[in-house]
Amino acid sequence: MTKIASNSHNGMVPSLSNMNKTIGILGAGSWGTAMAQAFANQGHSVYLWHRSAKTAQAIQKTRINQKYFPNAQLHPLIEIISDWKWMIQHVEIIVLAVPTTILPYFLSTMLTNIRKDQVVLNAAKGLDHAREQTISQWIQSTFSKTIVEQHYGVLSGPTFAQEVMENKPTGMMLAFKDANRRSRIKSTLHATRFQIFETSDICGVEIAGALKNVIAITVGASDTLGFGFNSRAALLTKGQEEISHIGRALGALPETFWGLAGMGDLILTCTGDLSRNRRVGKKLAEGKNIRQVLKELGQIAEGIRTTKTAYHLSQKLGLKTPILSETYHSIFKGKSLQQAVETILLEMK
Repeated sequence: MTKIASNSHNGMVPSLSNMNKTIGILGAGSWGTAMAQAFANQGHSVYLWHRSAKTAQAIQKTRINQKYFPNAQLHPLIEIISDWKWMIQHVEIIVLAVPTTILPYFLSTMLTNIRKDQVVLNAAKGLDHAREQTISQWIQSTFSKTIVEQHYGVLSGPTFAQEVMENKPTGMMLAFKDANRRSRIKSTLHATRFQIFETSDICGVEIAGALKNVIAITVGASDTLGFGFNSRAALLTKGQEEISHIGRALGALPETFWGLAGMGDLILTCTGDLSRNRRVGKKLAEGKNIRQVLKELGQIAEGIRTTKTAYHLSQKLGLKTPILSETYHSIFKGKSLQQAVETILLEMK
């Protein structure tokens, strides 16, 4: 049964121009929970959706998300619910923090019935794997360009959920087409320790956020195989070039890939051991197969699926991307990781 917030607005949804907002977050994993905490700390009422009614009730009662943050007490302004359709009817800002493989399922309902005052912000970092495109491209082809321009945006950039939960200073990029709405959303979410920067380049931010996970797998493997810091720096730099080439071929702005959503997120994900995708690369380099890695990880690592999609996308665009290509062949075609990394380093130009 859905838990209705004690501070509910009784069906009345305030305007986006008001100071305090009602925010709904789809996905009570580590990232969804951390964002809920950050927004509640700013005084916003937050509904956090969990797919399991039983787990939602347990978190609501104990005020602890035991799986991800067993030592953290959730803010009183956070309500855990299990009815996402109810949630999207009662919030102004919808934040998506679920795997990108299931985003079209939720978006189909949300965007068909979206109100004029509502916006949907995608905080997941992946692609539409079935069609080998970005989520904004899928929305535009399924709904309309107007929906993308007026209602859809992306939250991305260098963020580890653990540090956001600990209220450590964080910078994120908000991508949204409409300048007026973008400014209002930024004012809503921006805080001293949760700073929001803005851009209109939705495509660039989507590509940067998705593809950096692939490079992180490669860098994690390279570090574990003992290739050293020189190789790491080369992989980071050339990996960023490959991401930029794909993004620009799709119409993204070049500067996006050297900002927070681009180089910033790439550096964090490739070098920080809190990174799931970096850990995937390290475990693969230890000789474990994908099934073992995912079992040990216990969480979704978007980079695995994205590796295949990014490889096919680069082939479709006629681009030479040796890091994406070799990572794909090592994960899906049985090529040894050591040989793949050596090939990458030899083919860099």
